Amino acid sequence: MFKLVNLCVVLAVAEACKPQAAETEETGRAGPGRSLVMTAITAIPTDEAYATTDDLTATTVEPTDDSNATAINSTASNVQPTVTTVKPTTTPKLTVKPSSEQFVLSSTGPASLSQGHGLGLYSYHSGEEYLQQEGGDYYLHQDRHGLWYTFPRIAGCDRTGASSCMATWTASFKTRDVFLGKSWFYAKDDDWTNDDPTIHFLPLNTTSCLHCSSILLTSTGLAYGAKPDYFGTFLKMPFTFSAGRPVYKNQQGKFLMMKNEYTTFSVWDDMERSVRA
Repeated sequence: MFKLVNLCVVLAVAEACKPQAAETEETGRAGPGRSLVMTAITAIPTDEAYATTDDLTATTVEPTDDSNATAINSTASNVQPTVTTVKPTTTPKLTVKPSSEQFVLSSTGPASLSQGHGLGLYSYHSGEEYLQQEGGDYYLHQDRHGLWYTFPRIAGCDRTGASSCMATWTASFKTRDVFLGKSWFYAKDDDWTNDDPTIHFLPLNTTSCLHCSSILLTSTGLAYGAKPDYFGTFLKMPFTFSAGRPVYKNQQGKFLMMKNEYTTFSVWDDMERSVRA
């Protein structure tokens, strides 16, 4: 097994978030960080990006504020006029809804080193108003106080409904307005940290490296002589994700992937998403 520098972990990068005042922790406690292991093996994406996508927008409908309108209707001089009063109507503001079904939570800063396993592709589930990490262990869910957290899944949970399997007492990321691009906090040393302006949560677009169809892994050192089967061209497996990232496979049957709770890509003999002791 070989550890790699984050490749394709540097996900869709857009305009940096502006740091804001720290928020009060309401539900999830800051989860533990993870160590990072890297080597100098080179991984080269072999295809290019193509286009861009629209930014998130918040849609509101303002209430009408006209005075009561009065209409007077008379059909003849000897008929008492009738007066009809029309009351102004008030349309409530719409809540912000996602403009896409899939989003990428990304970071190129310190958050990717300690909480990189919580990043990646998330899919929106409108029925229960949460987002789930593709092939991963995390849910992005809003608590009763209005804060959004990435809650991990309870190990071995087989209950009906995703909310029943969320470990809401611990989390790796949190924010106030997930669809408005506000500042993000991440867990570090059992506390919440707000020093990474590179954290973004944006709709999946065609420029994201999550769309890379193949990756070339090479080495000019002793590693290739010792483990040649672990190198070469890795092709993206269709509709297969682990920890929110695509899984790739070479002709020798080795898998280039990020397993759950890891922060780096590695080459593995199997495609098990979780590491067993």
